[in-house]
Amino acid sequence: MRYQKFQKLIGPHRGTGHSACRSAGGFSACLTPIPGAAEPVLVHLPAATVNETFEKAYFGPLRMAERMIEELAEHDASRSEKVVVVSGGSAKHPNVRERLNFYCASAGLDAPLFIDDLEQRGYR
Repeated sequence: MRYQKFQKLIGPHRGTGHSACRSAGGFSACLTPIPGAAEPVLVHLPAATVNETFEKAYFGPLRMAERMIEELAEHDASRSEKVVVVSGGSAKHPNVRERLNFYCASAGLDAPLFIDDLEQRGYR
């Protein structure tokens, strides 16, 4: 019964057959039943766990991006010739976007161009 209410509340998750939702309190997912189990398993990760995992996973790539943006800012070219272009699935994450915007602003560069945004505006 709990599973049906959860399924109705959040719906299927990206075609996987699983259900998931994010909330201020964390992330919840309803996973396919374990063989022999009567219902799928409901899993909830507290926001602190999700945030800690994000920080660990993205620390290296974001640090690398920050260094590369700093190097670009120091490059001998006019400001208009220095453009940060960002693509990929991780670039859709709001925290990633926020940090990349901050890195560019701190380096005195214009805001980065996110390919996903350009595609949504009709640029191909």
